[in-house]
Amino acid sequence: MEIDHLKSFASIAQEKSFSRAAQKQYISQPAISMQMKALEEEVGQALFDRGKREVQLTEAGKIVHSHAKAIFNEIKCTHDEIDAIQKLVRGHLVIGCSDTISSYLLPSVLSEFLAKYPAIEVALHNRHTPEIIRMVLDREVDCGIVTLPVGENDCEVQRLFSYKNVALCTGEHICTQNGTITVQALAQHRLLLLEQGTQNRLLVDEAFKDAQVRHTSVMEFGSVEVQKAFAKAGLGIAIIPDFALPKKKRLRNMRTLRIRKIKKCEVGIVVRKNRILSPATQEFITLLKSQQQVLL
Repeated sequence: MEIDHLKSFASIAQEKSFSRAAQKQYISQPAISMQMKALEEEVGQALFDRGKREVQLTEAGKIVHSHAKAIFNEIKCTHDEIDAIQKLVRGHLVIGCSDTISSYLLPSVLSEFLAKYPAIEVALHNRHTPEIIRMVLDREVDCGIVTLPVGENDCEVQRLFSYKNVALCTGEHICTQNGTITVQALAQHRLLLLEQGTQNRLLVDEAFKDAQVRHTSVMEFGSVEVQKAFAKAGLGIAIIPDFALPKKKRLRNMRTLRIRKIKKCEVGIVVRKNRILSPATQEFITLLKSQQQVLL
């Protein structure tokens, strides 16, 4: 059944007149009569008792009218729900990111986002960069925040900010110069590193490879906070992103050392290429990009 035919049918049922319904629908009376003829042929029964003064529904017409009202209500609900999503009155936002990003960067961004759009349901999936990329491509998350580079042609990447890894320790005896330490000097100590499979760990390992030294004593962790706790206990030197440090105060009884000649790391937003982003995702990305200077 065509929606236009059902609209004309419902108008005739309300007006009890073909001519008045035609005027209301802004079509000619012959046109609305042809629509009803086609509808009755499709149903296989007469839908109207055509009296001299007014038109009445037959039993079949009453059944069609009941279902037509339900169809129009569903259409209205569909438009209302889509309108609500567009206006961010409702919706979902699913983000893929590492524990480090979600712990140190997202709270302030999502606090502002949810203050503006409290009805949006937000979910975070904490994974390593390769897994986040897979989830983006499989549409399991709306967007991902990852350490670059991303070697996947089906992804679109927008750079957010850069950071450097720093060394965190307690020992005063560690060989430093003006608050800096070399990769060669780091290799002489037990290192507290993020686990294999993280993009950050890959970049740290590349720094040691470029310096042609090996880190022979390593403890691996899945959390920067645990790295910091072990460093505070004097169990080694933690190599962590600088944005994971307090902004305005020093860690008590801890030393933060810049690592000489270590490359900057890049963080970016990744989405699936040619995917139509939801209004909630678009607004989150806009907010995240606007706050990138505040985040660090």
